[in-house]
Amino acid sequence: MGDFYEAFCGAAETISRELEITLTQREDSTGTYPMAGIPIDNAATYVETLLDVGYRVAVAEQVEDADEATGVVDRAVTRVVTPGTVVEDELLAPGNNYVACLARADAASEARDTKSATTADGVTDAEADGGTVAKAGTEPDAEPTSESYAVAFVDVSTGEFRATSADSWVI
Repeated sequence: MGDFYEAFCGAAETISRELEITLTQREDSTGTYPMAGIPIDNAATYVETLLDVGYRVAVAEQVEDADEATGVVDRAVTRVVTPGTVVEDELLAPGNNYVACLARADAASEARDTKSATTADGVTDAEADGGTVAKAGTEPDAEPTSESYAVAFVDVSTGEFRATSADSWVI
């Protein structure tokens, strides 16, 4: 006995097969349908197995107190776990675990972005719309002469974050 994450119908059949757990049935006013459960205390092991074979896992939890609920307790997806979004210590590979981003801006797009109004600290109003930050010491109307590159990475196991940019491919 205990608390379980439950899966129903096709999802229950899939996790039963992939995790080698018991497939049972649940019956309600709509009929009978397959059900399988994963113990909450051991969920990380099962999630890791599903990730290893290529599945994405959506975890739904109760979002209201069962004692205060009238009727069915409200539930909602509280997280989605994919191989690229794992941050749980028990699911991360030992050692460093990096996520990185590389961005390139060509001269034309950079010129367009830097022609926006620029504040005293060199930030363009395009930044508020997801644009770029103007390079310190440049005029907003200056025409860039090369491509710009930026790279950022974070080690999700330690929280270390690094970012840099350059006017040519020297990163």
